[in-house]
Amino acid sequence: MLLLTALLLFAFASHAAAQPPEARPSLAQLLAGVPVLSPEEQGIEQFSVSYEVINPEQGRLWGEVRWKRGAPPQLYVATDSQKIPVLLIADRQSMYFDLAGQRIVTLDQSAPHLQMRNKGHSVSYEFSIEPAAERLSRSDVLIDLTSFVQAKTDNQVLGQDANGNWRYQSTSPSGNSIQIVTFDRAVPHTVREIVISEIETGDIGLRIHDIRLNEQCNDKPWLRFPAVDEFPAGLSIVPVRRDRLNIGLQLAIGWNEMIDRLTLTHLAIDDKQRRVPPLSYSEEQWKGMERTKKQYGPQLRQLIGIRETPQ
Repeated sequence: MLLLTALLLFAFASHAAAQPPEARPSLAQLLAGVPVLSPEEQGIEQFSVSYEVINPEQGRLWGEVRWKRGAPPQLYVATDSQKIPVLLIADRQSMYFDLAGQRIVTLDQSAPHLQMRNKGHSVSYEFSIEPAAERLSRSDVLIDLTSFVQAKTDNQVLGQDANGNWRYQSTSPSGNSIQIVTFDRAVPHTVREIVISEIETGDIGLRIHDIRLNEQCNDKPWLRFPAVDEFPAGLSIVPVRRDRLNIGLQLAIGWNEMIDRLTLTHLAIDDKQRRVPPLSYSEEQWKGMERTKKQYGPQLRQLIGIRETPQ
C-alpha cells in the first residue's frame, strides 16, 4: 500500500513537472488587447460597462451602458453610490426622475449619446438624449479604453493582484494621480477595470469596471423600461411624445438642459453646497425632495433591474 501511494505521488509530481509554466504576458501585449468600445469596432458584437466618473460641470456620477448589435442600447445615470437612477434609456424610451415635481417624465424614441475618453490632461465625459436611430455610430456611443491605458505615464509596474490577475500600475507625469488597470489572468487577458485616483487623497476620479465583451455579456440581465402602471403610485407620470416637440433648438437644448438641471438637483440632495442658483428652492422644498428620493428611489432602482450591491 505504501509502495502504491509512493508511485502515485511520483506519477503526479512527474506530470506536474512536465506541464509548461504559464507564460507571463508582456505589458505591451496586455495593452495591445485593450479595445475601443463603439458600434463601429470590428469584432465587437456587444459590450457592457459600468463606470464612476467626476464630471467637472456636474460632479461624481455613476452609470452603466450596454450595447448589442440589432438591439436598443441602454444607459442609466445616478448621482450616488446607491445608484438611484436620475436617467434611464432603454427599449428606445427615456425617463427622468424629477425630485422637485415628484414625478417621472418619459420621452419616446430615445437613444443615448455617451462619450468617454482621456484627452491627456483631463477625462472627457459627456452624455445626452438623442432621437432613436436604427443604427448607432462611433459618435453616438464611444468608450475609448485605449486612450486611458496608452496615455503617457511614469513608474510603470506590472504585477498581480490578490486574485492572481495581472495588475498594471503607473503614475501621471505630474505625480498627482495613480492609474491601476486589471486584466484577466487567463488568455486573452481581457481588461476588467481601470481606476484613476489622486495619490494624496485617494479620491477616485475615474473607475471603469465590469467590462464585458461579446459572449461575456450573455449572463448579465438587461435593464427594463417599466410600464406606466408599474411606477410607484406616489409619483406622477408625465409622458411626452417626441413627434409633438419642436424639432431643433427645443429638442437639442431644452431636453438636455432639463437633464442637467435634474442631475444637479440629485447631486444637491447629498451635497448642500450645490444648493445655489440655478437651483432656487426653499429649505422646505429641499426637505420634500429628500423624502421623495428616500421613499421612491430604491423602488425605481429595483423596478428597472439595478440589483447589484451598491459600491
